[in-house]
Amino acid sequence: GGNVAAQNRLAKLYMQGIGTDPDLVLAGAWYVVARRAGLIDPQMDDFLQGLDDDQTKQALQKANRLP
Repeated sequence: GGNVAAQNRLAKLYMQGIGTDPDLVLAGAWYVVARRAGLIDPQMDDFLQGLDDDQTKQALQKANRLP
């Protein structure tokens, strides 16, 4: 549940380090949550595909624990 647009914005803030330290894994996790809810953002799809295998695995694990 939740607001998918807000989840996507949060992913971008973590990706860019705006208002917080950059955290690519957490950015990926929030985008996965938004993507699972139906949001499509080509820029964030590209970002997610650019993560290495370990970052992707961690992002998926975190996404499974987020609301």
